[in-house]
Amino acid sequence: MNKRSRKGYFNHWFIVGGVLGSSTLMILFLCNTAGMFVSPVMEQFGWSRTQATFYLTLFNWIAAAMQPLVGRIYEKYDMRLILSVVVAVFCGAYIWSGTFTHIWQWNLFGVIYGVMAGFFMYLPGPVLFNRWFVQKMSFAMSIGGIVSGIIGFFLNTMLVMQIKNAGWGKARMELGVIAFAVCFVLTVFGVRNSPEQMGMEPYGDGEKPEAGTREEEESGFEYAQVWRSPAFYVTLCYGFMVILLTSFAQQIYSYADAMPIGMESAAKAFSIMSVAMLILNPAIGWMYDRFGGIKGNLVICLFCALGTFLLVLCGGSSKPLFYMGVACYNLVMSSMTLGIWALVKYVFGARAYAQILSKVSLVLLVSGGVANILYAQLYDITGTYTTFPITAFLLSVAAVVMVPMIAVLANRSKKKM
Repeated sequence: MNKRSRKGYFNHWFIVGGVLGSSTLMILFLCNTAGMFVSPVMEQFGWSRTQATFYLTLFNWIAAAMQPLVGRIYEKYDMRLILSVVVAVFCGAYIWSGTFTHIWQWNLFGVIYGVMAGFFMYLPGPVLFNRWFVQKMSFAMSIGGIVSGIIGFFLNTMLVMQIKNAGWGKARMELGVIAFAVCFVLTVFGVRNSPEQMGMEPYGDGEKPEAGTREEEESGFEYAQVWRSPAFYVTLCYGFMVILLTSFAQQIYSYADAMPIGMESAAKAFSIMSVAMLILNPAIGWMYDRFGGIKGNLVICLFCALGTFLLVLCGGSSKPLFYMGVACYNLVMSSMTLGIWALVKYVFGARAYAQILSKVSLVLLVSGGVANILYAQLYDITGTYTTFPITAFLLSVAAVVMVPMIAVLANRSKKKM
């Protein structure tokens, strides 16, 4: 049991709610639903897919450029204050985007989006959980998936209906208001800089350390050593590949809408997976804690490869194959929220975790911008969405190959160092 002197009501597990509000639900409500609005906007204004989605490229690359600065700000200033302002500004800009009629407005929104996403997209969860949890870090990170799974079950189908009934603009403004009301309260209530500032100790401090936890710092890489390890560069490539794969989820709505199965099938598939992830998220978190980042990521990538292969076989016409494909593919989302961070900590240790994390998150955001251009250009050049699942399958095969490669190269580097 942890020795601590609590200040007021606060508990270690409240950090789960804080990360939900400041990051997870912001992404679920306002980022992961972006694909639902692309086709309606394109149809209304006659824009190409590249034009209609360029703001997503802007946001990713601006957020990537901010990662080193954000890391230093989080070390120096109060994260609760920073993230509360970020939630308010981004939700306000998102509500405003429901009135847009010109491309320059979307691109300006992309700039605001990028600056704010630099603070909420990838860093809050790993930084806060690493400070608050010595034990059960991956499990704690996975708990948020239960809440987001419940919300996601209703969100996908309801938002598709609202866009069709009320129009994309009104649906977008309503979603922004709901996101602000929920996320701002959770951020203010649940985010705290560190257990030490609250007169507490990290959860599990003093207990027998798990593999890859920060109590094994003496076995971790120093920051300078990481740059001399080929495993680090393959890890960056793997993170780049994972974001290309997770970005495919945003394209599935447009893909399904253009195929006989229809967009409603895509919304229904993701809603079903939201419920399934209520059970799978804690199980996946336990898997990363129990078996480590290499085996955990390899299992997830194999499921992703199987899922994208089934989507290729589906051809946009077989609903059973489509549902099975989405179910297997959707597990790759855990790589973005848990797997990459577990991999970094398992392979390189906790000694330079924060510094390595900022570089990895920079690559992830750059990849997000590339993914948007990649899928948009695929459609604009070919005029069809059928190339999307084929591309995702090839990317998933590459990811499967990279995971064991990281393990081999990291072991070689450890022996040399």
